[in-house]
Amino acid sequence: MSCNNATGVRRTMADMIELVKLQGRLFAIDSREAIKRSIVSVALAGLAIAIAVATLTIFLLGISWLLTEQFGWPLSWSLLLVALISAVVTVLVLLAAYNALRRAGSALGESADEFGSNIQWLQERLATPPQPPASRNGQGSEVVHAAGPSAAGSPPGTASTYAAARHERQPGRSTVGTP
Repeated sequence: MSCNNATGVRRTMADMIELVKLQGRLFAIDSREAIKRSIVSVALAGLAIAIAVATLTIFLLGISWLLTEQFGWPLSWSLLLVALISAVVTVLVLLAAYNALRRAGSALGESADEFGSNIQWLQERLATPPQPPASRNGQGSEVVHAAGPSAAGSPPGTASTYAAARHERQPGRSTVGTP
């Protein structure tokens, strides 16, 4: 194995290790965010269940009796009307819980997408033959390479891009891929 090949392999291995570290950090951040978002979803689902139980007991009896007394309706018709209204309210609360849970899962989707692009970058990097060292202004053969994910040839969306995206992210908005 020549010196250039050994240097290229070492550089690629160092980039791979850095990439795995960054992917782990991204997954941890996204997992915490997903858990935070899921708490709201679970709370809304619990609220929907509590509303459904309370609705069935209170509305079906209280409002139905009121309709029967005020309008002279048969108790069966007033019970049916109140049950339909309570079902609509319950469905609306469950839809809100479903939407919040779906948004919570999107945080992990971003991590999976980024992981896929990192794997694609790695495959392309390993498939490309090493290039001869670049010279600086035509003087000598000094290689210009900064170690780490911000170096030339590193996968897109690493290091400072991740940090900026996580720092500037606002709830409900995706900023993956923006500096």
